[in-house]
Order: sequence, then C-alpha cells, then structure tokens
Amino acid sequence: MMDNAYWIWKRSDFENFHNLKMHSRRTEFGVEYPPFWRMTPPSVRLDFLSEYNALKDFTVSVAHTGIGYLILDERKMFDIKKEITLPSGEHRVRVSIQTDCCFPTIYINGEFLKTDSSWGVCEPFAKRENAAFSAMFDAAEKNPTVFPFEYERVMPIKAEKLERGIMYDFGKEVFCKVKLSNLNADEKTFLVYGESREEALDKENALIYYTSELSTSAEFIPSAFRYLYLECSNAQKVEIDAEFEFLPITDKAYFKCDNEFFTKIWDVCSYTFHLCNREFLIDGIKRDRWCWGGDAYESYLCDYYLFFDKESVTRTLNLLIGNGNFDLHVNTIPDYTALTVIGVLDYYMHTADVEYIKAIYPQLEKIYEYTYSRLNGEGFVDNFERDWIFIDWSDDLDKDGAMSAEQILLWKMNKAMAELADAIGEDTKKYDGNADELKIKIMDKFWRDDLGGFIDSYTSGNNRINRQANVFAIMFDFVDRTKKNIILNNVLLNDNVPPIVTPYFKFYELVALGIMGRIDIVQKEIENYWGGMLKLGATTIWEIFNPDENAAEHYAMYSKPFGRSLCHAWGGGPIYLLGRFCAGVYPTSAGYKTFRVEPIKGNFNNFEAVVPVNNGEVSVKLDEKSITVISNVDGGELLWDNQLYKIQKNITLSVNI
Repeated sequence: MMDNAYWIWKRSDFENFHNLKMHSRRTEFGVEYPPFWRMTPPSVRLDFLSEYNALKDFTVSVAHTGIGYLILDERKMFDIKKEITLPSGEHRVRVSIQTDCCFPTIYINGEFLKTDSSWGVCEPFAKRENAAFSAMFDAAEKNPTVFPFEYERVMPIKAEKLERGIMYDFGKEVFCKVKLSNLNADEKTFLVYGESREEALDKENALIYYTSELSTSAEFIPSAFRYLYLECSNAQKVEIDAEFEFLPITDKAYFKCDNEFFTKIWDVCSYTFHLCNREFLIDGIKRDRWCWGGDAYESYLCDYYLFFDKESVTRTLNLLIGNGNFDLHVNTIPDYTALTVIGVLDYYMHTADVEYIKAIYPQLEKIYEYTYSRLNGEGFVDNFERDWIFIDWSDDLDKDGAMSAEQILLWKMNKAMAELADAIGEDTKKYDGNADELKIKIMDKFWRDDLGGFIDSYTSGNNRINRQANVFAIMFDFVDRTKKNIILNNVLLNDNVPPIVTPYFKFYELVALGIMGRIDIVQKEIENYWGGMLKLGATTIWEIFNPDENAAEHYAMYSKPFGRSLCHAWGGGPIYLLGRFCAGVYPTSAGYKTFRVEPIKGNFNNFEAVVPVNNGEVSVKLDEKSITVISNVDGGELLWDNQLYKIQKNITLSVNI
C-alpha cells in the first residue's frame, strides 16, 4: 500500500467521463457540435476491493460519487454517508458504488485503510483488476469528476473603439472564461471571438460567438481567442472579465542558441503546446478541441521533450485505446489506430512502465485483431466504408486503393506489438511473422527502383511519388541505410516532389531528415516554416501553413473563411526536434536505463539545452571549443566524432573539439 491516499476508479472511467464532457463543448456558429465517432461512457456500477490488518479499531470516512455501501468480510454492511468504525485484525472490505451522472470513484484515508492502486476494482461478478488513480486527486475535496484546471485573470493590451462596439486585443491567443456585466437588458449584445482580428470583425463567419439579451450580465463557456469584439450600444460601459483556464505544468526543458529567433520559436511552440494540453492532449483550442490519435502521437513526443508529464500521455492513451470492445478505428482513421499503438511503444521506451503495459495489453490485442479484420484480400489496409484514410491534408496524395503509407504504419504496428509483448513476457511470433510477410508484399507492390522511392498506390497506375510514405519508411526504420539514402536524395531533397504544408507531417519529414543526420536542413526548415508563421504575427502555431497563400487564405479551411485553427498542438514539433537531434538526447533502452547524447551544431555556432529524461534531466552545451554534458541520472554516453565517452551521474563531462 502507498503512503498516501488517492481517489480510485476503474481504468478509463476517468478518461471516458471527461471525454464526454470535453467533447460536448464544441460549438460552431452558435450550434453545439458533437464528434462523429462513437464514444464510450464510463462505468455505472463497480465494486472496490481491499484487505487490511489493523492493530486497533479505527474510523474511516468514504468520499464517493453516487450511492452505495461498504461491506466487511461480506457480512456486515455500513452506510458510506456516515463515519464508519472498523474493527481491528485482518478483514476484507468491499465498497459498492453506483452512479447515474458521472463515474464510480471513492476516497478513504484511514489509519489502516487507504485507497490507492493496491485496491482491486470490477463490475459485479467480473474479473478483478487494479484500481486506477491520479496523483492530482490526493484529498477528499479534490473530486476527480472536476478536472483541476487553474485560473488566472488576463487583461486586454488594447481596446479599440469602433463604430458599433469595441475590439479588445489580448496580445496573444488565450483560452478563457469570459464574463460580461453592466449590460443593457433591453437589447441584444454580441460577443464575437477571433483568433485573428478579421475573424472577430466578421460576425457572420466567425466560428465562435455568443449573444446575450434580457439580462444585465452573462457568462460564457471557456473558448479560444486573441480578439474579442463586443457590439452593443453601451459597449464602453460594459465590464469584461476574462479568466485564463490552464493545466499547471512546468517546463523541464530549455533551449537557447546564438540565433535568437529560435528562442522565440521555441517559446511560441511551448506556449502552443501548453494551451493544447488539457484534460487530454487535444488538437487545438478553437475549432475541434477533440482528441485525435495522430495529433496525440506527435504530442507524446513533445511531452517527453518539454515537461515529461507521464499522466498527460497515459490519460490520452487510455482514452484512445479504450477499455472494452474495439470495433471502430481511432477517430475512424486506420493510420491513427496504428499511431496509437506505436505511441504505446514510445511511452514504454521513455518510461519503462511495465505495469501499465501489462494493464492495457489485452486491449491492445483487441485493437490488433480488429485492425487485421479490416484488411483487404491482399492483406493491406484499404479504403473501406467507415474508415477514413487520412495520412495528411494533401491534394497530391494518390488515395486510390491501398496506400503505401498505411501499410508501413501497419508494419510498424506489428513491430510495436512484438516489442511490447516481449517486454511483458508474451509470445511475439504472430507479430514478427506478420511484419515479415507484410514487408515483402510492401516492397513488391510499392517500391520503385526507377523512381527511387515508394509510390502512394499501385492500383491507380499513376505511380505517384509523394513524401509521406517515404518519410515513414525512414522514420520507422522500415528500409536499410542504402534505401534511406536513395529516398533522401530522390524524394526528401527533390523539389519536384510536392511539398508538405502541414506542421503535422512537416514534423515527420524533419524527424526523417534528423535521422539521416541533416540537422542543417531541420534547423533551416524550423526557421523558415515555423518562423514564417511568427513573421506573419502568429502567437501560436497554426494547423496548416502554406507560405504561398495570401492573408485571407491563411485563415480558411473546410470551405469556411475562418475554419483553420491558429493554435494547433501538432505545431509543437521543434521542441522534440531540437532536443532529439540538436542536443541529441534519446533513450537506447526502456526508461532511459541507458541513453545517448549525440549533439550536432548544424547551422548554430553554439547552443545550450536541458532535456528531461525519465526521473531526471540532461544538460548539453556545445560551442566552438568544447562539449559539456551534465546528467543527474546514470546510464548515459556521449557520442562525438565516432568516439564514446561515459557520462557519470552528477559529474561534468567536458570534451574539447
């Protein structure tokens, strides 16, 4: 038993409950907008089970949701609404809870009985499993049905009087609860939200707006904006109060170099990522505010390299993998299902959390079996009804029939399942065998020696080469070094191949270039692509950025003038890229038991970085004369100029260059 007491529940119930709450808050044009995929509700009725050995009689109080009782040794029943006196000696305890409004959860902090992960939990007459908990909920008053956001009042930096109202500029994108007071109850008041000034001024096309009438005050649900346009006859008298809603997580990473613009890019990427780290690692804070498997995959990597918050990752994974039947791809997207499983392997590699893998492995098997039930006659992921083949926002991708990018993800999913199975002592033969068989078919159907890369589709006859599948081939180590070099020269460095215009896949492309040692290109692209948004005034990173678009086009998407998100989590990629490939810190065995520091200056003259690792951090400083590495954990080695140097815990390693 742990020393501290925590609220406990069944795994995924916390996530499923807050998922339902979060996904019920999206609005567009004043209309409530639920997601288009099925969502799993939390449990309704659960038993919580434990044992204790008390030296004396003692009293407990049971904080709980819903209704229920405590039963001792399956004989004596107690009312959990009252303080309970339990007898000394060894005894078994069962607390039964039912709720119709949230999810069953309990908290006990007695002298000899505390709720923690040693408790079991199950539905009536079902198999017992370990209870789930979060360190955020360690007191009776911290009820887990209320997500622990914090709030901070923010003020506009400018108030501009317009003909019919006032435009408030808050200086940067924020996510706030807004309250209005001193309204004229005899007229309608409009409050229009805008990530851009243009959006806030366009009452007809702005995605988010609210109206208030017949009241002297109004309060609106938290939403994203930089600009607020208030329109009413007494606008100057209206008091506006904005409370910034956020999850308090402190950055553990740091990066600074001789190019000061990179510091600004880093800061904007970090701020963007913090805004999108909420109940879960969500896509963006204005439009969807949903949890997408592909967006989340990139967010896991940024999480490890910015603040290494395991709970943000496991909450999101628990939501996406579920805890029951799996009969629909994650967000209906096969590539997102594969990335979710691959994300579990990444989590294991960064944390060595074997117990978590054991807990979710049965669900991963269900996901795997469902994925294989949806393959075509040739054993490929295909464009079937109910399945959205996404890969990337691109009009250039040839999505006729089976696509090479999907098959490479399926191959990597098999490899991930094999490694996870091996980590917990399960058989890997099925996954290894399927991976080997699939690789032969992929190379036969999609690889073109004459074109120097993988084509998107072999059924259309177009033989079209695009970057996406070829990026995956390098990123997931699908091909050997020789073919990686061929792809690098014929695809990634080929300006005739259509460019990527989303930070989502631009990130993957730069990971592939980093793997190939081209940190110089990675740095240049960060400066030009991410920096290009900042030069246009961005205070957060956008969902899509095409430098060739004009001002109005930067805001448009989904046939809506302001449909594009200007704060999207998948824009946080430089945090990972600079920590992983410039500072060069990465695990070589699970949980950073061993790790490597392989710094590359690239276009920089000097840099210094701090990279969080499991239970510690590594600082790297590189200039014209030397490399300095300090780690507060064991297991590291520095690779420089083809020579390895052991990094000793808390001892400065300095190498002249």
